[in-house]
Amino acid sequence: MKKKTPLLYLVDDQKIVNFVNQKVIESSGISCGIKTFEDPKQALKQLKHHVPDYILLDIQMPEVDGWQFLESLQQLQCRSKVVMVTSSTSRIDRQKAAAFSLVVDYVVKPLSVEQVKKLSEQHCTF
Repeated sequence: MKKKTPLLYLVDDQKIVNFVNQKVIESSGISCGIKTFEDPKQALKQLKHHVPDYILLDIQMPEVDGWQFLESLQQLQCRSKVVMVTSSTSRIDRQKAAAFSLVVDYVVKPLSVEQVKKLSEQHCTF
């Protein structure tokens, strides 16, 4: 039986960050489907049609920030694994992220090939 290709959402309000993160993931050799969203509300709407296996999520975004996005995921009873990929080095943000059961890791930008491989080994079935 053929193994399903995992689906990954990149949710960051900066298009260039999503582009770079996508290229880093592709360069790591990991096989997955990738959908990018600059608008977290669009990512939440898309969950009604396609639930990703993994979500790489920024914290600081306008209108809907990463915390509100996580709360929405919980309300939707989403089972996606979330990796926070953010510029925040705050211990408070790390602790807040850890309080969400969906969050499996916290990575400070920029995302690197080495980090992607490590995340894959620790949390993923790519």
